[in-house]
Amino acid sequence: GLSPKTVENIHLVISSCINYALKRGEIIRNPLLTVKLMREGKKEVEVFTRDEQEKIIEECKNHYYGMAIKFDFYTGLRAGELLGLTWDCVNFEKNTIRVNKQVQRNKNFNSYAETKTILGFVYNTKTKNSNRLIKVMPPLMNDLAQYKLQQDVLKQKLGKDYHTKLNLVFPRQDGYFTDTGTFLDAFSRIQEKLGIEHRNVHAMRHTFATRALESGMKPIVVSRLLGHASIQITMDIYGHVIPDFAEQKKKKMERIYR
Repeated sequence: GLSPKTVENIHLVISSCINYALKRGEIIRNPLLTVKLMREGKKEVEVFTRDEQEKIIEECKNHYYGMAIKFDFYTGLRAGELLGLTWDCVNFEKNTIRVNKQVQRNKNFNSYAETKTILGFVYNTKTKNSNRLIKVMPPLMNDLAQYKLQQDVLKQKLGKDYHTKLNLVFPRQDGYFTDTGTFLDAFSRIQEKLGIEHRNVHAMRHTFATRALESGMKPIVVSRLLGHASIQITMDIYGHVIPDFAEQKKKKMERIYR
């Protein structure tokens, strides 16, 4: 009942243990050599059409998590990065955000706690390139500034009941961490209301990358914005929408040929 990727991860861990045992002389052969893994087929990237994207963003005006959804469409952040963004990592003067952590549900080591897991910051992002500085469009930053003013009003209303110390940009109404499941539910309700085929939160990230590449942004730039470990990952995922830059350069040369 496990996914091919999970089986592959388990196989990798066991293989490392067996190789260590081989080096120590504990065993004389690797029994995993006879095991054949079923490779997971390449999944098709889910992307919203331009019309669907515009409809969702327009509807966002009517929802609490609307600004978070709009921000994700235009930055391509992972859900954990988006919900872990704090105001000290937002620079309105330079129109940049610093991605250096994410929100994640971890094991609760408090034996007296009612829940087995707890939300918290994780400062080791997915890859070494995940820790990055992103330039954000000024109009989007202006919207974020207006959103912050509304959030400040809510803080004043709730007073000590607001989790001010977390300093989150996209928290729950009381300032506490937003669970990724809660965010997905809010996003799903918007799609259902608009009659749009359901896609998960990660589809916003794919949509951002697709729009960027369609507009002619270089793959290396998109790769850095997304925080991919290498440009090869970007090429593998979005190769079908990457413009033929060689053909574009050739046409430019043809225009100046005499």
